[in-house]
Amino acid sequence: MYQNGVSQNHREIGAVHERSYQNRCRSCEERFSGATRRPWLTKILERRSAKIAAIALANKIARTAWAMMAHGTLYQEPEPQVV
Repeated sequence: MYQNGVSQNHREIGAVHERSYQNRCRSCEERFSGATRRPWLTKILERRSAKIAAIALANKIARTAWAMMAHGTLYQEPEPQVV
């Protein structure tokens, strides 16, 4: 039941957690790969880590939300840029 002080059940839960983490990382990369919609984000990902890019994206979303509330406007998706 116990091997090296860890139960079999605990190891299985750890393995499930690790697979879950890997799947989340993959889904983050897929979300960040929108090169035609957010070329600035793709450029950041080339230079910085995914965590820094996520912070930059959150910052931009927060500034956009603030501007929409301050001016009473709806979100307008920018036109895709041809790079």
